[in-house]
Amino acid sequence: SFCTLLPGMAGNPVGTLARIVLMMLCAALTYNGITYFTVVRPVTFAVPPPAVADFQRRYGAVRNLSHVQTRRAYHEAVEGAVAQWIAAAQKAGAGKREQAVGCTFARWNARLYARSRDLEGGWMTQRLLGVRDAYQHGIAPHSIRALADIPACLAM
Repeated sequence: SFCTLLPGMAGNPVGTLARIVLMMLCAALTYNGITYFTVVRPVTFAVPPPAVADFQRRYGAVRNLSHVQTRRAYHEAVEGAVAQWIAAAQKAGAGKREQAVGCTFARWNARLYARSRDLEGGWMTQRLLGVRDAYQHGIAPHSIRALADIPACLAM
């Protein structure tokens, strides 16, 4: 039985509450996993979103930017190439789902491009940037809340 998973908790109100919370968490994770695999479908693009190589051809590829200049390069790439892609996709008759997925893909590539322009840093800098990204895009409260919006955005 489930009581064997949590020894010493049988008959204890705290143990009962812990089992209920654990079962609800398992049910929620199972539901999210099932809906994820039933909702996500491959997207074919009428106009391919810009790749890192496209950004490099347009803005350059030399690793000579400070952190502030790297962020400026990212915003410039998003405001320039990504905005042009959105306009071209709308003109080609792309649906909202294709535009949403393509925009996410293009912004991700713009971020990778901007990171590729950053000055060569030490190993510690790279690790700290990785930890920052893991927090910001993984466990930060706004990232966790955004997970609930994904099915709604894809259902458009």
